[in-house]
Amino acid sequence: NEKEALYHFYWQLLVGDTADNIKGCIGIGAVKAGKFLDENAEECHWFETCRRLYNNDEELTLNAKLLWILREEPPDGIWSLSKTITRLGLEALSESTTST
Repeated sequence: NEKEALYHFYWQLLVGDTADNIKGCIGIGAVKAGKFLDENAEECHWFETCRRLYNNDEELTLNAKLLWILREEPPDGIWSLSKTITRLGLEALSESTTST
């Protein structure tokens, strides 16, 4: 289902994917990622957790774009930090961090 797919997306953002050369967060493997991301939480929690652990919006955005499976035709089908923040109703960021 959609929620499980989103959970896996954020989990993979933290863990990375060696087959696709995506590093993930340094020092976070499958077990730690599972501890940081509560399966029963909402996407907003997963996003904020990944963003805090990455502490680098540019790297987060690059990895998210590489991992995101297109669900719609571009440009809406491509992962975007600013669109995700807006969709989740989170606080707006400065222009410098939402340009990707």
